Amino acid sequence: MDLTQSQPLLGGRSVAQFMRSHWQRKPLLVRGAYPGGTPPIARQQLFELAARDDVQSRLVVHQGARWSLNHGPFSRRALPPLKQPRWTLLVQGVDLHLDEAHRLLANFRFVPDARLDDLMISYASDGGGVGAHVDAYDVFLLQLEGQRRWRVGRAKDQRFVEGAPLKLLRHFEPAHEWLLEPGDMLYLPPGTGYPLRVHGAFVSDAEVHRVVEHLKALGGPQYVEGLLDRGDADADEPLVLESGDAEADPMYDQAVNVVLKTRRPSISLVQRHLRIGYNRAARLIEQMERAGLVSAMQPNGNRDVLVPAGKAAEG
Repeated sequence: MDLTQSQPLLGGRSVAQFMRSHWQRKPLLVRGAYPGGTPPIARQQLFELAARDDVQSRLVVHQGARWSLNHGPFSRRALPPLKQPRWTLLVQGVDLHLDEAHRLLANFRFVPDARLDDLMISYASDGGGVGAHVDAYDVFLLQLEGQRRWRVGRAKDQRFVEGAPLKLLRHFEPAHEWLLEPGDMLYLPPGTGYPLRVHGAFVSDAEVHRVVEHLKALGGPQYVEGLLDRGDADADEPLVLESGDAEADPMYDQAVNVVLKTRRPSISLVQRHLRIGYNRAARLIEQMERAGLVSAMQPNGNRDVLVPAGKAAEG
């Protein structure tokens, strides 16, 4: 991609201009960023995805002052009636299951792989939403059908509503308000408050030390004798410990298939698709690099798949 070429998706700006003026700095509203674009999935298809065990989905319902959050899979009967207001279905990783969604996500390949997560598609009834919250990552909101009003501002007070199942901001004063029409796109940098997810919270060294001191004050360590005993194993047989070789990981082949199918050697993609921890996913990607399946990480954080499309890796 030519970083100096004008991009309609960015309102005529080049990628270089966008990165310099807006990326992780300030919101950007682009009217008609995706003109004539059709949704990569119909409503019924989205509901069918939400009913699958291998798809991450959530249902948020707002009734009066009460919020509820449930995790899928959801049968169609488990979803509220279409005419019921103020509910939202969110389906993660749609790009992993639909080629159309993967092609839509490809429009954002100018974002480094380390920052490019997935394509989440939501369906909301009238008045539906997930409340005022803060995201700890960059978000591109692309309106494909209907209308949605977004109120945006810096979250100066990041205290949450007590007892709520979502990370809802207790106090939020929007500085901007936009009504998105089909084809419009709104970019929001991290830390922008708007009407649920926080990937992680910062914990300082001082806080870690306080926790350690508290645990030490509770008493001395109590070792579990025999934890490393090997039962009836031959005492002369050497103890075999996990070498850390990711190729020996039982999920290595699955991870390779995910990368070859999506053509995206992304740690977060493997982590989310296989539902494993970040460190384990990172080891799997690094092993693919050693095996010659993917390239080393480039200065922009991206990797390339070295195996030709349609060719399976040799086991």
